[in-house]
Amino acid sequence: DLNLTYKQLAELNDALAKAETDRLSQEALYEETKTGNSEYLPEVVNDPAYQQMKEDYVKVKAQYDNLDARYGANYPEMKQAGAQVASLRHEMGALLSGIVLSIDSGYESSKKNEDLLRQRADIQKTRAAELNVIGAKYQALEKEVETNKTIYQNLLQKQKETEVTSGIRATNVHVIDYAFPPLKAYKTNILLNILVAAILGFVGGVLMAFGFEHFDRTIRDEEDLKKRLSIPFMGKIPRARRSDLEQLEMIVYTSPQSKISEAFRVLKTSVLYSLRDHRPPKALMVTSTQPLEGKTTISSNLALTMVQSGLKVILVDADLRRPSIHKVFLKDINGGPGLSSYLNGSSGMDNIVYKAGIDGLDIIPAGPIMPNPADLIDSKRMKDLIDNLVKKYDNVILDGIPVM
Repeated sequence: DLNLTYKQLAELNDALAKAETDRLSQEALYEETKTGNSEYLPEVVNDPAYQQMKEDYVKVKAQYDNLDARYGANYPEMKQAGAQVASLRHEMGALLSGIVLSIDSGYESSKKNEDLLRQRADIQKTRAAELNVIGAKYQALEKEVETNKTIYQNLLQKQKETEVTSGIRATNVHVIDYAFPPLKAYKTNILLNILVAAILGFVGGVLMAFGFEHFDRTIRDEEDLKKRLSIPFMGKIPRARRSDLEQLEMIVYTSPQSKISEAFRVLKTSVLYSLRDHRPPKALMVTSTQPLEGKTTISSNLALTMVQSGLKVILVDADLRRPSIHKVFLKDINGGPGLSSYLNGSSGMDNIVYKAGIDGLDIIPAGPIMPNPADLIDSKRMKDLIDNLVKKYDNVILDGIPVM
């Protein structure tokens, strides 16, 4: 029963709260025993046997100190008093150890009791959740049964109505008008039909052409792109040959005379003079609509064209979900610190900058994969990093995350 289960769960939660309070109290006493001041514990102070023994010890110790001031160590009464002092000290130590051991045992017992109650409460919570699911299914089935009953009753009513209606013979059928045979043969106007068909075909074709043109959203060239997006057009990169695919990310460096390399140099010029005041942008991000569209190829070759122009460039792999810049420039480095290490505070900026092996080009790899890349990219440390890089380099290029 769900109500009984919730009642038992409430009782277990109350018992667990009391057990937690008891365990915290026992834990405080247990920690106090580790400080070396066990003599001042409440259990020790309130123990009548220990306090009586302590008073006896103080008296015997005073007698011993008095005799020690008057006689030597070999005096019989001195030996007897010393033996009494040692005996009382030993008994006090044994009693104190017993009290401390009792406190330790009480602490362990309270922990076990709390753990046991917590396990029982977790089991009861699981059972309550299962009963909730079963109860929801039962209510759904009960509602379905009621619905089916209603449908069944309606069908029975319809059947009865049909049986009654079928027994009634229709008598409202009448002849309104009689058909007559034609007086002469009917001939079609072929010329008129051809003319109408031609006009309708022409008008329909024109309308279909305009319709296809209006609703067609296919982008075939840069003019379609400009018209659809209404944003500045920077350039276009031709399709790579199959022989260039393996070195496509560095084709500007490996094949500087190719058509693709020339297209990247045109793109670089367009990007550097894209602002209204014709000042080159210091930092820019390359992104794409979805993965595998070539943003890493664009950002890598764009950085290489800027370096070939004599600029000092740093390429930042800001794609913290699927990083790939390190596969292009840092193939010998795997698992080192990178952008994510700086953004989470585990590394400084100097520790995440790597040489690409090409004069004028530095690399910041993505670093270890983190569970919250969007939060890291939107953090203040990211803004501070870009500000510092802009001061140090001519251009900062970020290989960003796809927008979808």
